[in-house]
Amino acid sequence: MGLFSKLFGSNPQAGRVTAPAEQAVLLHLDSAELHDVAELENQLISIIDKQQLGEFDGNEFGADEVTLFMYGPDAEKLFAAIAPTLKAHRLGRKGIAIIRMGPPGATERRVDLDAD
Repeated sequence: MGLFSKLFGSNPQAGRVTAPAEQAVLLHLDSAELHDVAELENQLISIIDKQQLGEFDGNEFGADEVTLFMYGPDAEKLFAAIAPTLKAHRLGRKGIAIIRMGPPGATERRVDLDAD
């Protein structure tokens, strides 16, 4: 076994831990003022962190909407935890939530946030 193999191993997959497929909650909201989005994001981050439900992974702004990305081991539990905050926040009362049960292409459920 050469020095390189001793240092880094001969199998590039050795020691790699494969995480279980993350589930997702994707919020598609009407585009709004940046400070309104930041306020909602901070509230969602607080809930996700306190309840250890996963992670808030950021946002993506488009011309007419903003998408917020959240991931964790149980998308239904994650959505249930953030739903009251969405209903209480001006931005959270419009748009849709996609609750995805695994990686892209997995089974998903759509929730119209303005349906209530």
